Amino acid sequence: MKIIDLQQVRSALEAPDRDCVSQDAFGRPLFHYGLEYRFDGRVWTLSLEAYSFEEAERRVAEIRAGLHLYGQIYRLSPA
Repeated sequence: MKIIDLQQVRSALEAPDRDCVSQDAFGRPLFHYGLEYRFDGRVWTLSLEAYSFEEAERRVAEIRAGLHLYGQIYRLSPA
């Protein structure tokens, strides 16, 4: 008889897809979070990486407090 741990199965089903999780330089998981805002009657989205939902909320609070535009991006270089 095989025993199935339903909590483990549930956790696996509720976990984010692999392409929605990256790792930092130390191998710790960084989760991707979506943000949205309204501008000129439309909804726009941004994303950020954080170690937890709580950290993502703290990052959003810091963005609200100190975001500034530093210039237009002209070229993206591969890492």
